Amino acid sequence: MTQKNESQRQDRVAAWSRRAESELSAYQSAAKLDLQAQKPRDHKLCASLEEAIRRSGLRDGMTLSFHHAFRGGDLTINLVMETIAKMGFKNLTLASSSLSDCHAPLVEHIRNGVVSRIYTSGLRGPLAEEISRGLLAEPVQIHSHGGRVHLVQSGELNIDVAFLGVPSCDEFGNANGYTGKACCGSLGYAMVDADSAKQVVMLTEQLLPYPHNPASIAQDQVDLIVQIEEVGDANKIGAGATRMTTNPRELLIARSAAEVLAHSGYFLAGCL
Repeated sequence: MTQKNESQRQDRVAAWSRRAESELSAYQSAAKLDLQAQKPRDHKLCASLEEAIRRSGLRDGMTLSFHHAFRGGDLTINLVMETIAKMGFKNLTLASSSLSDCHAPLVEHIRNGVVSRIYTSGLRGPLAEEISRGLLAEPVQIHSHGGRVHLVQSGELNIDVAFLGVPSCDEFGNANGYTGKACCGSLGYAMVDADSAKQVVMLTEQLLPYPHNPASIAQDQVDLIVQIEEVGDANKIGAGATRMTTNPRELLIARSAAEVLAHSGYFLAGCL
């Protein structure tokens, strides 16, 4: 190697060294726990429902879903739809596992073009009456609860954003329906939504320490979480079709159904 080439090589090495000193951070030994502590652990939490809706990527024409575990005491659908309407969204498909008398405010959202299509297992009250009079241009798609699962799993019904109200969850989204103030029991209606929706927004009354278990809906199914005052009134679950009855015919039907289950062979003492 000539003296000139050696000099050029040394100049290049020196230039790189100066750049490394000024631009590249030196290696620093750090414990894994220290590095993990620097990572944000609340990246799913939203300060408001509006923020959760924005982060979900909701757009005009999309499909959003809800469950009806609170039945006549549900407060989630009306709250979410009111917020969505104020944010200016239009032409949405509403896919709720069922709709009750308490969802009468949806009438105005249909009139204003916020909701253009509905999938549900049932309609009641003023909403049902107005739709029966021709309020909705598109026919309502009525299905059974099992039929809803099939629609989602077959791809006929594609849920873009699921808004799931739960009484409590942790900061990662582990939730069940029997811990908290507004206990609603099983979250079975919401499971297909949590499993299949492109985005899952969990609305909760209470944030509990991690890990919250047992979890009917697991953290890897939940994208966003927002804490609100009330997701539902549990005192209104046992009304209407789910009321306690003294009607002899209804009691006979219930007794016969229980006997069929008892003799089906699928249920054994001590099994879950």
